[in-house]
Amino acid sequence: MYRFKKLMAAVLSLAMLLVTVPTGMLSASAASTAEFQGGTGTEETPYLIATKAQLDNVRHHLDAHFKLVADIIFTQADFVEGGPFYHEGQGWDPIGTAESPFTGSFDGEGYAIQGLFINQAMDQISYTGLFGYTAGTIRNVVMTDSDLSNTSILYYAGGIAGYNTGSIFRCSFEGTLSGHIFGPGSVEYTDGYVGGIAGGSEGEIRACHSDGEISVRSSIGTSSAYGGGIVGLNTHIVSTCYNTASIQTALETVGGIVGKNDGFGAVNDCYNTGSVYADTSRPYASAGGIVGENVGSINRCYNFKAHILGKDKIQPRVC
Repeated sequence: MYRFKKLMAAVLSLAMLLVTVPTGMLSASAASTAEFQGGTGTEETPYLIATKAQLDNVRHHLDAHFKLVADIIFTQADFVEGGPFYHEGQGWDPIGTAESPFTGSFDGEGYAIQGLFINQAMDQISYTGLFGYTAGTIRNVVMTDSDLSNTSILYYAGGIAGYNTGSIFRCSFEGTLSGHIFGPGSVEYTDGYVGGIAGGSEGEIRACHSDGEISVRSSIGTSSAYGGGIVGLNTHIVSTCYNTASIQTALETVGGIVGKNDGFGAVNDCYNTGSVYADTSRPYASAGGIVGENVGSINRCYNFKAHILGKDKIQPRVC
């Protein structure tokens, strides 16, 4: 009888404890345990990411806060048929879209994301990168041994993000990155933008670096493609960035830092040491050590020892 009373007392105590714990706390804890290494997704206690699956789960919480706590290493097996990130041969599915952008924060903490593969081919506007479309804050992300390509009727392709309307700080990309406009499909005039950090940006990109090989091309006579070591199209601020990647195209406009610096775009305190090459008969294409085509401002930028190659009507522009 004594043992029975002790057992009943323990059961009642446990029941009272469960009643006093808020339901939301239990569900949040269960979610973080299932999807992430820890954390609750707030700015004070971000979700912790230690595996590829946990990185993939970011897409389910686009307004939350995240932090890497380990290197994320992809292998070839992840992207072959039957692999977890095969996606009908297109590889990694970029996080965030124009309709549902990433609006939270992501801190890479300097850990590496290695071996990411994307082979995106679409018949509509596409955004290629670790993130597809971001309006949040991305910082301290290190991309290594990456292989990213985009073939679309209109594209934005970048190592960190396809398109940025937020902030990207202290990030780096190393690998190959390419974009190809095809079509024309239902679109008469299309543009494409490729950049080591972002394809297009109307936000801020600061203290970032790109290395490897970047290329752009178009198969449509009425289209234009732009490639930049940091950003393909900039309409806001790129500052204290540098590029060591080689940038080339057979038909388009390329720049060591920015392909097209448009509108109120400003490129400040940046430098390039990568080779820049364009070869075309198009009258408005160009290759530049800092910017390929400039409408905005360029301040305190330098092109060190980069080989700027061009012929026909190309006019190299160096700041």
